Amino acid sequence: MYLYFSNEGQSLVELAFLLPAFVILLLAVFFIGQYFNMQLCLDMAVSAALRAESFGYNGKKVFYEEWKNLTGKDKNSVEFRITRYAQVVTAYGSLEIEMPTVYQNFNLPNPKVESKLTQIFGIVRL
Repeated sequence: MYLYFSNEGQSLVELAFLLPAFVILLLAVFFIGQYFNMQLCLDMAVSAALRAESFGYNGKKVFYEEWKNLTGKDKNSVEFRITRYAQVVTAYGSLEIEMPTVYQNFNLPNPKVESKLTQIFGIVRL
């Protein structure tokens, strides 16, 4: 007596097991890409603001214009400040990236992106 044996549904069952893992992995890759994109945009905007501030222009205005050009977001989405102490100018920007709705079920905190640059200028040689 022979038992009935068939491989017809095997690949469908394997796909059903592995597809959710691949989808989550793909979404994670896109989210990590978004994180690094926001980090680069913030670094570029802070750098432009610090450069403008060192030449005597309004660094905050330059930062928000650069931020709008790079990301298309308004100034309410990012925190920015410039401090000047003697000949040292420090520009600091930070923002919190909102997690996609897929990841909200895991109760993970929203990642925070920060950028801080300091420049010393006006040093005179004797």
